[in-house]
Amino acid sequence: MTWAAWDDTLTGDLICGVYHVADGRRNQWTTLSWWPRPSVFNKRSLWTGYWNTSCEFWFQQRLDRIRCGEAIPLKAKKWKGALRYSQSKTKQLCDLTEEASARFIGEVLG
Repeated sequence: MTWAAWDDTLTGDLICGVYHVADGRRNQWTTLSWWPRPSVFNKRSLWTGYWNTSCEFWFQQRLDRIRCGEAIPLKAKKWKGALRYSQSKTKQLCDLTEEASARFIGEVLG
């Protein structure tokens, strides 16, 4: 028998507060979560490759709404819409950061 501590087996579903809820149809389930799963969050425009001030601001707002009873768990599709931020500006920021980083590394190490 293999033993593992609870914190050794944390999953994204546990951390994100995922629920599998019967949707009223026979053998049909809907997945809801308090927080977006990493696979959704990392592809949305808030995420620039690191936890930035926009991520923190969004997180604090969401947490406040949960604590006040104003927020509900969402489906993955709803999370995608809720996390639409300014995708073109975020992509531009990531591209410019990538270019500046490559230029800096080339000048310093090249």
